[in-house]
Amino acid sequence: MKSARLLLAALCCATCAGAETFKHAATGIECPDELATFKRTAVRNFEEKEPGLGVACSYLLQNVLVANVYIYTGGRSDLPKDVGDPMMAAIRDQTLKEIEAGAAMRGDSARRSLAGILPVQTDKGPVEIMFNSFIITASGNARNSFVWIWPARKHLVKIRMDTLPNSAIDTKAFREFYEAVVRLAAE
Repeated sequence: MKSARLLLAALCCATCAGAETFKHAATGIECPDELATFKRTAVRNFEEKEPGLGVACSYLLQNVLVANVYIYTGGRSDLPKDVGDPMMAAIRDQTLKEIEAGAAMRGDSARRSLAGILPVQTDKGPVEIMFNSFIITASGNARNSFVWIWPARKHLVKIRMDTLPNSAIDTKAFREFYEAVVRLAAE
């Protein structure tokens, strides 16, 4: 039920996004209206009210995958340049704990499933990104939740992607989306 409300909210916000590419002023990173078959449904600016929280570009794929691309600093000016920096391990750990805490607040359970570092080839060379996945269970229904995070352009870029409960993952679209975001953010 909660996932259905999340999807409905994303669909209702389709008119919020407009048809032009959003460009993050501080980094130049773009969130196009369509990205790897995902349609942008909203752009939210958290930075205006809470410096450091940045912006979120929301995307939807055929009512099956919901993705949010966050561009932020977390209020830090000393962000690392690559995922091998120890600070990135701490940022990743904080992100995973926030996902687990959010699930617990909703009465859901979040179980970590996969983790790793993924290389993505860009025109500017390979970029490594941190990847984690969860299985989130609510009222007996399971859904997959994914997070990618990496530093780019003196900011952090994070993608959160969720499936609807008990739905299959379109692995091709899934991969094309996160790789497209990495390429857009490459320095």
